[in-house]
Amino acid sequence: MKRVRLKDIAHLANVSETAVSLVLNHRPSRISDEKKNEIFEIAKQLNYQPNQVARSLVSQKSNMIGLVVPDITNPFFATLSKNIEKSLQQMGYLLIIANSDNSSRKESELVRSLVNHQVEGLLICPSNEDISSISDTLQLLKQLSVPFLIIDRIFEGDDSMSQISFDNEQGGFLATRYLIDQGCKSIACITGNLNSYNARKRLDGYKSALKEAGLPYEENWIQEGDYSFSSGKILGARLLEYDIDGVFACNDLMAYGFLNSCRSKDIHLKIPVVGYDNLEISNMFDIHIPSIAQDTDLLSKKCCEKIVQAINQSAHPHIELIPPRIIKF
Repeated sequence: MKRVRLKDIAHLANVSETAVSLVLNHRPSRISDEKKNEIFEIAKQLNYQPNQVARSLVSQKSNMIGLVVPDITNPFFATLSKNIEKSLQQMGYLLIIANSDNSSRKESELVRSLVNHQVEGLLICPSNEDISSISDTLQLLKQLSVPFLIIDRIFEGDDSMSQISFDNEQGGFLATRYLIDQGCKSIACITGNLNSYNARKRLDGYKSALKEAGLPYEENWIQEGDYSFSSGKILGARLLEYDIDGVFACNDLMAYGFLNSCRSKDIHLKIPVVGYDNLEISNMFDIHIPSIAQDTDLLSKKCCEKIVQAINQSAHPHIELIPPRIIKF
């Protein structure tokens, strides 16, 4: 189907293309209300769609915001992306989602591509929480004249950029404190990749809760996973060789992986476990476990408010931590 152009509307309304442009873009003109209504009616009948690229070049506003996530198949990032898209739509913005596949090189390429596509702001969930691994991406972001916000990661010591995340240390503390309150005294921890900030902070919270309660831990009780069900299962089998009576897993997938190991050794439900993220995947299993909840809806709303504010007016860099809570069953 042939694309409707301004000159097509102008021909039918017997006016100039300039007049049509002024009317359709609601710009001041001496055109009568009767003629304006006629132009709008013709545009409607022809199903006219304005050229957004051309419009953005003129107005310097595309009403588009880019979001880069490390793994869109991860339930956390999938939920976060959906919530951000919903909030931005309500604010009049279109979200473009890009997946970096946990590659810092691809991440930098996506940032350049999104900027070339005239996004007005960038929301970045870094592919790697080790600042040395994504230094090129961060340097690129600071060089570009596009407002950006770092999400779900905190790079300590760098106060030159705005960052927002959940308080992972508090989450690790709450999870371990819950196990202590259940009477557990030998508590193990299945962490995420300890090169990452979030995993390290959750581990810090675990250790802090044990220290506060006067409980010891052994290095063998801390096993480093990769947030997958299989790593929880494999590391769970290893932990069951030790005399432990409770487990804090740094996400729900690893928690259920650990429970799978328990079931295979016929000690199902005998060792309490607390997960992290409180994801809907718990509905896929025949048991619900306590989990640290992160309010992704609140995070998404704050992200949208902050990036839109940065687009519309200059904003000072700041860091914000959102407190988590524990969901008990």
